[in-house]
Amino acid sequence: MLIKGNPGSGKSTLLKLFAGTFLPTKGSVLLNKLPLFNYEVDTLRANMGMMLKQDFIFEGTLKENITLGRPDISQEDITWAIQSLDLVDNISELPNGLDSELSPTDIDMGHHVRQKIKLARAVVNRPPILILDEPLHHLSPREREIISKFLMGPEQNWTAIIVSDCPHFQPLADEIIQLNQKK
Repeated sequence: MLIKGNPGSGKSTLLKLFAGTFLPTKGSVLLNKLPLFNYEVDTLRANMGMMLKQDFIFEGTLKENITLGRPDISQEDITWAIQSLDLVDNISELPNGLDSELSPTDIDMGHHVRQKIKLARAVVNRPPILILDEPLHHLSPREREIISKFLMGPEQNWTAIIVSDCPHFQPLADEIIQLNQKK
């Protein structure tokens, strides 16, 4: 599902409602025909891969930034995410590869690399639900094409809910929600 619209129309708010990080003031958000609040928060989050605008790179290794320290994520899953998101060359430039220390204030790392690391964090455990806010922001046209096809490809078993005005997603989306009104 692709959500697009004017700035201030509520795209990110709608995404946060789907993610369960905001509670609705009216109505309800349903998942499998049940209100979202019927689910345990931990269970819900364990089944979601998320990349929201406020996500950041934290102090720690690249591997820790991708896995969030989750021990159930295999090296095979990490390699799959890195290759799928076109991060291999970026990582090969780092002094210690996946064991390279990252910092939120590292000025040597480009925004496009940070964006792909945050995307790897969202997809690495192959979640059933993928929630992404402007995932192609800061990426080159070539990267946008590769990554949009990966995220929305028929081989993926996740339900993707993506906020983006990037035209790469439009032909790949099963459903498009257009929001035009300001909040």
